Amino acid sequence: MSLTEKKLKIAFNVRCLSSSKVRGISRYTMEILKHLSDKVDFYFFSDRDIDESLLKGIQYKNIFITKKYNHFYWEQVIVPFQCMKVGIDVYHCPSNYGTPLLLMGKTVVTIHDAIDFKIGKLPLLINFYYFLTKTFSKHFITVSHFSKADIVSCFRINPERITVTYEASQLNLLNPVVSERETREFNLSEDYFFYVGGWEKRKNIKFLINTISQFSAEERPTLVLAGEKNESIYKEIQEYVKNKKLTKSIVLYKWISENQLVSLYREAFCFVYPSLYEGFGLQVCEAMQFNLPVITSDRTALPEILGNDLATFSPIDQMQLMTLMKKVMLNKMFYNSLVDHSNRRKTFFSWDKTAELTFDVYKKMKP
Repeated sequence: MSLTEKKLKIAFNVRCLSSSKVRGISRYTMEILKHLSDKVDFYFFSDRDIDESLLKGIQYKNIFITKKYNHFYWEQVIVPFQCMKVGIDVYHCPSNYGTPLLLMGKTVVTIHDAIDFKIGKLPLLINFYYFLTKTFSKHFITVSHFSKADIVSCFRINPERITVTYEASQLNLLNPVVSERETREFNLSEDYFFYVGGWEKRKNIKFLINTISQFSAEERPTLVLAGEKNESIYKEIQEYVKNKKLTKSIVLYKWISENQLVSLYREAFCFVYPSLYEGFGLQVCEAMQFNLPVITSDRTALPEILGNDLATFSPIDQMQLMTLMKKVMLNKMFYNSLVDHSNRRKTFFSWDKTAELTFDVYKKMKP
């Protein structure tokens, strides 16, 4: 950008930054803001309080927080009015839907996946929000070519209106050693397969547990599952593991800190991801950042992100996954090839690239 060129004025919906627990959409939002705040002038909008500690290191002009109206009125009246006062060039919503009609020529929406249309029936109001989004948004961003094809199919929109920008890992490998308080519950003396993420049905956790149960007692590996926020799901899985008599082989952790996550990745033997549906699969990138061998489901976006067909399995075939796990455990040459693959593949993903492609979208949208 030349010294005389004016910065773009970007209005950004930051309501997803209301919680200090950062994963998924909130992480995506933070990384985009962090990597672009020296290139554009950001104006932040929310209809609820945000955790301003999440904005550390991010430059911005102003935060407009308006809480006294319902969400629809805030989005359709308050946001466009304030944006027009500022004279914004682009309005960016990072959370799948949200298009103020009065800004329809300036709105870009990041749709991370089309899972809302694949699993269950959407509430009428959410369907309406999606209708406004697909009809009146100027451009879309999504996180994989699989998601792009899915969105085109579900929304019946021109693929030229969608730009793919891969996500990337943000974990700090240089984090200090975690505190004794954070690590005292970790008592993992053996090599272990590791999974982190949600435990809802599409994540296929029970399939993974059932696969572990197929191993003989002598061969059975240790599996660590982490990351669940929902107490009822956690208790359900805990009871399931107990009923399978696998409490000595499967270790369960709820939500973990970033330091704890780094520690578990560092010490893991292999990362396993059996999900039935992912628009991207950020954990795959995180695991590869640690040069960790990764094996994933062969469904949806996961093969695209992993980039190694030799390390994928059917998420409905326990024997296929068990065979692949045994190969990782017993075949040193295969194990080392997965390590090498992660070391090479991780360079393909970076937030710098993601931010640059996002900036290109902004520039093309400016009248």
